[in-house]
Amino acid sequence: MHKLDKPIRLPESTRVERVIPKNKIYEASSVNAAVTTQFVAQLEQIKWANKLSAKTLNIEPSNAVPEIQVFELKLKGDVVDEKVLAAIDKAIPFPILFKLIRELDNDKTAEAESARREVQYVATYKRQSQADNSKWVTSFYAYSDWLIEQHDVAKTAQTESWRALPPAISMGELYRGILSLLLPYPLANGESLESAMQRIENIEKTERECYRLQKRLNAEKQFNRKVELNRNLRALQQELAALKTV
Repeated sequence: MHKLDKPIRLPESTRVERVIPKNKIYEASSVNAAVTTQFVAQLEQIKWANKLSAKTLNIEPSNAVPEIQVFELKLKGDVVDEKVLAAIDKAIPFPILFKLIRELDNDKTAEAESARREVQYVATYKRQSQADNSKWVTSFYAYSDWLIEQHDVAKTAQTESWRALPPAISMGELYRGILSLLLPYPLANGESLESAMQRIENIEKTERECYRLQKRLNAEKQFNRKVELNRNLRALQQELAALKTV
């Protein structure tokens, strides 16, 4: 289960609330026609919602993480392709926390006191390239579960319906805290984000290899061959357990 079980309420000091035209993203990331079609079909709106920085949060700056942008993506359907997320990440030279939004059927009468929607947070570990500081390198995308977000008319949502940003004294620490809420496996004490991303990628690769080997083992008829496959599978399972141990 993911650590993030409630929507995040961001400080008012970080608010931007600026709609970004889709064509600006197309131009900046040089997407092809297929991805442009996905933007149109899947996204109702792109909004630059918040800017998390040393200044807006009154915490220590970080050269590696100068700012974290929060982009709200209002979906037309239920999903957005990762090629769309990657295009936005390519266009924006800062780490991004995406907040995907899909509307629920709400009571639209004048008497309705609240509106509910589902939100999902998505991010990739994004860092400047060591070979070229003008370029950014990304890893895989990590997702929260879909969460119910409720807004009342007076904007006085119950505190228990939200959570705050992870506590942090610097932008680097905040970025680590945000990603740790989304990653499928916990970070080890003192483990760098780069090392953690590689370890998680290795976990997922080894899990796929275990699944493939288990299928071969189940289908094998020869006893000697089954013994060999089982030995290989147990070695992989031990390797997987070691990767997951933190």
